[in-house]
Amino acid sequence: MKTPSGPKATESLVAFMNAALSAQAAAGYQACPQCDLLFIRVEPKPGNRARCPRCGCVVASSSDSPALTTLLLCLTGIILYFPTIISPILSMSILWMKQSGTVLESVAGLFQADYPLVSLAVLLMVVVFPALVLICLGIVALSIRIRRVGRRTALLFRLALALEEWAMVDVFLVGILVMIFKMTGSVEMKFDGGFLACLALALTLISLSTVCEHRLFWRRIDHRNPGWAPAPALQAPAVGTASEAGLILCLACQQLQKPAAVCTRCGSPLRERRKGSLGTCWALLLTATIFMFPANLLPIMEVESLRETTSSTIIDGILFFFEEGNYLVGMIILVASVFVPVLKIIALATLLATAQGWNLAMLREKTALYRFISLIGRWSMLDIFVIALLNAMVQFGMLSSVRVAPAATWFCLVVTTTMLATHFFDPRLMWDAASRRSRDE
Repeated sequence: MKTPSGPKATESLVAFMNAALSAQAAAGYQACPQCDLLFIRVEPKPGNRARCPRCGCVVASSSDSPALTTLLLCLTGIILYFPTIISPILSMSILWMKQSGTVLESVAGLFQADYPLVSLAVLLMVVVFPALVLICLGIVALSIRIRRVGRRTALLFRLALALEEWAMVDVFLVGILVMIFKMTGSVEMKFDGGFLACLALALTLISLSTVCEHRLFWRRIDHRNPGWAPAPALQAPAVGTASEAGLILCLACQQLQKPAAVCTRCGSPLRERRKGSLGTCWALLLTATIFMFPANLLPIMEVESLRETTSSTIIDGILFFFEEGNYLVGMIILVASVFVPVLKIIALATLLATAQGWNLAMLREKTALYRFISLIGRWSMLDIFVIALLNAMVQFGMLSSVRVAPAATWFCLVVTTTMLATHFFDPRLMWDAASRRSRDE
């Protein structure tokens, strides 16, 4: 009997594998969220990680007791949250005049200075989003511990994961340290309880993002499949990607499933076609590029001293630290406020061009670049937080006063639009383009 060969045999094999994988996807396969590679589900030992063999993305990690540890960290964070936002951070004094400020006062100061957009950004990123992350993750961890999970648990977990990137207590803490270096020698300073609480809260949130193992949480939330057997070692099946197998990966909960309107596990919308995000990304990137000019050319801060007003741009602030000999602080602001936004714009433009079929080389390195800019983008808010703190605390009348200036709004828009562009970009588009070109050739 003659064995079929050629294109028809290949198509038959792919069709057979598609049917087999579609039936067994939830039972033992998973797909990489950044290159769509399909492989058998892997179960690393506690403390270990498994990476995608094609793009290097972390696809699985494990922890000994993620639910209990997460619950304890959330309770700790909630206890620290209130002194962080309502207690004075620092006390400053010049001669007989004293001034202190809290997080909420820095938000109110920006609003009173007629910068509502900047005030809203600080309010959300430092006050609202961290509280929502702590509350949502705490409820999810408690629900898993008492074995009462459902759709609401999935919704709360999705919300917490979506807000993690935008909760910036750690960036705000670094902003406090930059302000301390900036005002050293000009005023007398004393640390108050708000600073220590902010430091502890930032460390708690960092620990929480490390301990909370998303994949294991989603498995516990998925009450329809409570017991999954250990999977074999990482291995790619015959069909290369999930899309080739007729499957779709939910980017919210990493559930591999047949194409549908919404995810069967977490309820988030599923997108079978990924091209729709390119137009949004290009629009956001172009907007950020335009906003970069007023953000860097206009003054971001005005200092009034002895009835003389001096305006300074972002570059002026960096040069001030270099002239004072604070090279480390100057480099931190230079990297966070200048290099990072410019790098993100150039990198995103490169990734978007690659997704449209231009220069398809070094895809693994470009996927790693995407992960890098996703990680560092939030740190560009550092300058905004420094200005917010100075605007609230350095108000000594004619001796010395600091006011926020127009560039703060533009710079805040630059950071927000670049972060949104990174969020909407799907790195799998680059691998899809490379697969199409290889098929055409």
